[in-house]
Amino acid sequence: MQFLVIGKYTEPGTLLPEDRMPTLINDRVLPALETLAQWEEKGETVKAGGIFAGQRVGAFFLEAESGEEVGQLLSSLPFWHDVTWEVTPMQSFRSTIERELHVLEQAQAGAS
Repeated sequence: MQFLVIGKYTEPGTLLPEDRMPTLINDRVLPALETLAQWEEKGETVKAGGIFAGQRVGAFFLEAESGEEVGQLLSSLPFWHDVTWEVTPMQSFRSTIERELHVLEQAQAGAS
């Protein structure tokens, strides 16, 4: 099953002193991005994705068996707590066509 995942960096404001930013980048941001890049290169977990140009927002298609697995995968990323996640299950184009054909059949049967 595919999920569209959008992650938005949560600005810590004054909670994160400026001198701690290099530590955050080294310890959480870069390792998390490296994990996502590896998942994408394998083509199994992340199907496609990236960071929005000039922003601290990214999106990718995640392959998982369930919402629980999505939660496990995302929470394994070092910047899990630094990002606000939006996860949307996707329906394939083919299954949507099948659904719409069924709706069409019902509508045509009701009209006759």
